[in-house]
Amino acid sequence: VLLAIVLALLGLLIWKQLIRNSTSLSRRLKAYAAYRAKDDKRKTKEAARGKDRGIRVWKILDLYEHFNAHIRNRNMYYLEPNIVRPLTAGVKLSFSELIGPDQVEWFVSHWWGTSVATYCSALKRHAYEVKVKESGGTSRDTFTSAMAKGDQSWSNTTYWICTFSNNQYKIAEELGGGEHTESSFYKALHSDGLKGTCMILDEMTMPLMRSWCLFELLQTIELEEKSQKEMRPFGGLLFCTSVGVLNYGSSTVEMSMKIGERLLTLSLRDAQATTDKDKQMIADLVQSSRGSFDEIDTTLRVHIRDALKACHQQVNTDFTSLFGRLPHDDTQTETTL
Repeated sequence: VLLAIVLALLGLLIWKQLIRNSTSLSRRLKAYAAYRAKDDKRKTKEAARGKDRGIRVWKILDLYEHFNAHIRNRNMYYLEPNIVRPLTAGVKLSFSELIGPDQVEWFVSHWWGTSVATYCSALKRHAYEVKVKESGGTSRDTFTSAMAKGDQSWSNTTYWICTFSNNQYKIAEELGGGEHTESSFYKALHSDGLKGTCMILDEMTMPLMRSWCLFELLQTIELEEKSQKEMRPFGGLLFCTSVGVLNYGSSTVEMSMKIGERLLTLSLRDAQATTDKDKQMIADLVQSSRGSFDEIDTTLRVHIRDALKACHQQVNTDFTSLFGRLPHDDTQTETTL
C-alpha cells in the first residue's frame, strides 16, 4: 500500500511538471508571435522553394535565445514539432517565410540529432569567419574580441536550412515527389549566388551517415567541379564545428583530429534514410555520377585532408608566433636559490 501511495505521488509530481512546462512553452510561443508581428524585420512573406527561402543567422540565434530555457541541450527533433510547427501553424508556411525570407548564400548540410546549441555556435563562427575572409583578414585571433566588442557585421549572412526553409506541412512536395531535381534541397544547392555548403559536424560526423546529407555532398562536389571548369568562385564544402571552420584552420586540434580519425574508416555506402526509396534513389545517383561509393569516399577524404592541412598550418603558425615571443634558449638565465 505504501509503495502504491509513493508511486501515485511521484506520478502526480511528474504530471504537474509536464503541465507546468507545457504552459510555460505556450506562453513563450505566444510572446514570440506577438513581438514578431510588431517587427518590420520579421514580416511574413511567401517565397518559392529553393533560393528565396534563406534565413539570416541573427534570426536563428534570436529564436534559440527566446526558447533556450525549453530547448536546453535538445536538437531539431524537439525544435521542429514543439516550436517551429506551432509558430507556423496559422500560416502553413516555412519558418523562413514566417519571419521574412532572404536569398540564400550558404546551404547547410546537417543531422537533426545535433544539438541546437551546436548549430548556433557553428553558424555564428562560420558567418563571422566568412566575413573576415571576404575582407582579407584572419579569423582565429579576432573572433573572441570581435564578439566582445559587439561586432554584428556577420549577422545578416543567410542560410538554407531544411528545418526552417522547408514547409513542414508539405514535406512530400519539398522532397520533389521522387524526382531529385524537383526537391527543395536541389533547387537551393543549384541556385544562383550560392557561395558554398556548410556541413555542421561534431566528432561523430553524423551528417555523413544520412542519405540526404550524402545527396548534398554529391551535389556540392559536382558544383565544385563545374565552378573550376567555368573558373568562377565557389566556396565549396566547408566543415563547420562549434569552435570554428576546419577549412579555415580555426577549429581546435582535438576536434580536427577526432573528425579526421572518424573519416578514415567511415564509408558513405552505410548512410541511412527514413525511407528505402530515398536511400536507393540517392545510392543510384552516386553510382551514376561517381561510378562507385569508393570513389566518393576518396573524394570526401581528399576534402577532409585539405581542411586538416589548413588546421595543421594554422597551429604551426600559432606556435611559431608564440615561441617568437618567449625567451630563446641562448638568452635564458639561471635562477639561483
